Amino acid sequence: MKNLKLLLLLLIFSRCDVSTLGGKAVNDLSKYKATILIETNNKKEDLRRIKVSLSDGDKQIINDEVKILVNNIPMELYVKDELYYTKTSFYTTDSLSKKASYYFEIILPDSTKHALAFIKPNEAYNLTKF
Repeated sequence: MKNLKLLLLLLIFSRCDVSTLGGKAVNDLSKYKATILIETNNKKEDLRRIKVSLSDGDKQIINDEVKILVNNIPMELYVKDELYYTKTSFYTTDSLSKKASYYFEIILPDSTKHALAFIKPNEAYNLTKF
């Protein structure tokens, strides 16, 4: 019975969807994978959503020392607890005006700034999600 409880605890913590990125790996840019979503509003001159999610390839990275900038405007980290051991996290901003291009940068905990992405939406794709 004791082994069953231990096995159950290991199963729960191994399924946790948050990366344990720490130590020197936190400042290694190659450890980060970013997913960027820019969703437009078809009828207005503003955006519906800008969202950046960070992961290590398998699990999401939640670190409030990592900063994301879009067009030199800081994005806020949003973290939501879901079911017992799962979390959802992403960076978002309230500055939702349409731009000709979007330049994303990441600032790592050691204060180094790196280019993350440069996105220039094509007019033909103006009605779709990026």
